[in-house]
Parts: sequence; C-alpha cells; structure tokens
Amino acid sequence: MSLTDGITARMMQIAWQREQEGVASVLRHSQEHIDSGKAIKNKDGTHSTFVGVIMSDKRLNDGKETLVPSMWFGKKLDAKKDREKIIANALQSGKKWPSADSVPEAMFLEQQAHKLMEKQVGAK
Repeated sequence: MSLTDGITARMMQIAWQREQEGVASVLRHSQEHIDSGKAIKNKDGTHSTFVGVIMSDKRLNDGKETLVPSMWFGKKLDAKKDREKIIANALQSGKKWPSADSVPEAMFLEQQAHKLMEKQVGAK
C-alpha cells in the first residue's frame, strides 16, 4: 500500500466514524420504505428501499457533499430535474444526512450505508 493509499484509507475511516448519525438516517429512511411497503421494484426483480444522490448545497451541511435520498414516499425523483424538491424533502425530514469533504468520501459513505442496508433486509 502506498502512502497515498494509506492516507486515503485513513480519511475514509475518519469520515465513516464522523458520520455515524447521518448513516443512521439513511438506514431509518430505508426502513421506513420497508415498513410502509413503498419499496421500488427494479427491472431485475429486486427492490430498492433507498435511492440516494450526492449533492452540494449551502442549505445541506454547510455546502459539504451530502448523501440525501432521491426516493421519497416510494417514488424516485430525478437528481437534476427535481433537485429543489429533493433538498426540500431532506431539510423537512429533520434528519441529519451524511456529508463529506469530497465526492469520493461521500461515495464511500454511500457504499458503506448500502452494505448495512443489505444486512438490514437480509440481501445476499
């Protein structure tokens, strides 16, 4: 492992530790879709209980790259076309959504959250 890889891995670990509350919000959002029966059925027969988008907006976590749901009430919103609605829903939820200093860190948080969601629903 190179020094750069080691630093990147450590940054990801710090981001993960710092954002536990935000990741818990993602898991709760997923569980709400499970409980309400509003999971989205995918073309391959699987179901999605959380679809997220990483966006930066000063209203979300002081402009940091933030993972927010683009799936609300069983409907997937378009990240570009429905940007304001996605942000409004995220803010109105009152939940703290995970944020990071960079897109790669935010993508790492999303990947980790998805691994936890798979365990949540017993996916293999």
